[in-house]
Amino acid sequence: MQSEADLEPAIRRVIFGDKDESVVAPARPMSIQQRDVVASLAEPPVAKAAQILWYQSKALELMAHFLFAPKIRNFLHAAKRVARERVERVKELLARDLANPPALEALGQEVGCSQFYLSRIFRAKLG
Repeated sequence: MQSEADLEPAIRRVIFGDKDESVVAPARPMSIQQRDVVASLAEPPVAKAAQILWYQSKALELMAHFLFAPKIRNFLHAAKRVARERVERVKELLARDLANPPALEALGQEVGCSQFYLSRIFRAKLG
């Protein structure tokens, strides 16, 4: 759960600091997650009747992204998680039709990596 200590420093100063202070935070590039949320706004994946609720949830999601300082993540941990997710996805794809498995190149495209990298991580995870 996030707390006021997790707020961006400029936001924290505005909310809890001097009420007369005007703060403009320096611009910074959007993260990949922020860009993904913004890109999803063009085509809501829900029925017309649910779009208002969907857009409200996306507004809240963007507020969380912009108002709270990002957690610093360990790159190595993230890379291992992505590799594990790719291997699990490939296992699902292979299980669909064991008699006619897709080509390694097609599997790599499906999970977002090269066939060479996929072969390496698949062998490392499953032997």
